[in-house]
Amino acid sequence: MDGIVAGHNYRIIVSEKGKMTYTNIVSSETIKANQDNNIGEIVLLDLPPQIKVIVRKNPENEKKAQVVIKSPKELNSVPSCSYSEGITFDESNSASIALVPGPNNTYIGEFTASLTKKYTVRVTVGDVLKLQKDIIYDGQAKVKTDQYAYEAGLIGGDLYVDEEKEEFSGLSFEPGSLTQSTSSLSMASSGIRVMSSGGDDDLIGGFFKALPNVRTIKTSKGDITLDEAIKSIMASEVYNINLENAEPNKAFTLNLQYDKEKVSNPNSLRIYQYTSSGEWKEVKGTYNIDPVLGIVSVDVESIEKAYEETTNSNTPFGRKQLKMSAISPKGYFVPQGSSSQSGQFAVFIAKPPTGTNYTGSSYEVYNMPNPFNLKDKTVTISSDGGSWYQGAYTTRGTIIKYFLPSDKSGHVKFVIYNMAGEKIRTLDEGTRTGGQIYYSEWDGRNDRNEDVASGVYLLVTFINGDKVGKPHKMAVIK
Repeated sequence: MDGIVAGHNYRIIVSEKGKMTYTNIVSSETIKANQDNNIGEIVLLDLPPQIKVIVRKNPENEKKAQVVIKSPKELNSVPSCSYSEGITFDESNSASIALVPGPNNTYIGEFTASLTKKYTVRVTVGDVLKLQKDIIYDGQAKVKTDQYAYEAGLIGGDLYVDEEKEEFSGLSFEPGSLTQSTSSLSMASSGIRVMSSGGDDDLIGGFFKALPNVRTIKTSKGDITLDEAIKSIMASEVYNINLENAEPNKAFTLNLQYDKEKVSNPNSLRIYQYTSSGEWKEVKGTYNIDPVLGIVSVDVESIEKAYEETTNSNTPFGRKQLKMSAISPKGYFVPQGSSSQSGQFAVFIAKPPTGTNYTGSSYEVYNMPNPFNLKDKTVTISSDGGSWYQGAYTTRGTIIKYFLPSDKSGHVKFVIYNMAGEKIRTLDEGTRTGGQIYYSEWDGRNDRNEDVASGVYLLVTFINGDKVGKPHKMAVIK
């Protein structure tokens, strides 16, 4: 390797299809300058069968659930698949699922599923090395995907729900994004186990070391108990994402697919996470929106606390709070025991309601700051931000605050015009209930996602298509 720097540590990764990826830290203490450095023999162990299991509703018959098993390489034998009622697999009361081979090393089967019951689907693949996955499925879930993140976390890759169905929600990793957990695999924690009669060092008590795994569940928002005000501003279904047996080393990308038919201007879309306190919090960051595929993406450092802004991942305590790997004194990543984390996400077209009552009789709107430039700035959100947000909020544009009287419920839209009367931007606020205070945000861009020029702009409010109140002036300065 050219360019070796004295005092630095290096991670060597060797990847070969069908083998466990080899990774090892070469310490600066063992590297000698100006001569060959022998690191010893590299042995690549066979990978246990790497499969992706998708359980989804049959689009032609909602009483049927489809099971799709995908393998990156040809399997020596047909997988076995069976299911039982309940959240744990009951072999004595299980039924087999007939699998039909499909293209590209896939196997497809189905079973009858009640919309009100839960089932455990068990898939077993392999001959000498056998891998067994248990996937819990309930009738509310539109699709559930279970797949490995082992190689993607080391050499980079995308783990989507179902590319063949153009469902590109999931996680994307750059090389070196994950550190594998040191815990052994258990059916209770992950529903996955690998069995072997060999004596490999990688085995612990008959089980392979836990392999990083990503589990994604897509559920229709209509099948979840949600406030109607929240449903009206959702542009996607609800996704539960679980990262198991791994800890992030650095930021990775969260991707969610949105309903392109519902969204006229995707530039305002943001991903929100449902917190343990029962609130939807915005996942802050730099967003990338693909209007062709209908995907919203943002980099995160945690699944469990993707919304967290104040935790510093550059400190040991912050990394532990975010369930990231630790950084050793020699500068490389080591696991610190947080082997599983999960989060619930959705795409929103507008900010959630504040829950703060407004007793006035007139409609009012203003923005802060005003005038404003198109650089990041901090705006203090007062206590009337309620369940949406309170405290210092960072925006590159301006925050819009509006007061809806009790007789002004309906679908709210802001249309921004320049002084020549040309429409610059439309902000869709969804259905809003009167008698509350709300917040919105304009990033200073037009509908083509371009920065607007300096000048004065008029914000006009429409409720159910009718203009409400007087136009509000906003000034942009450079």
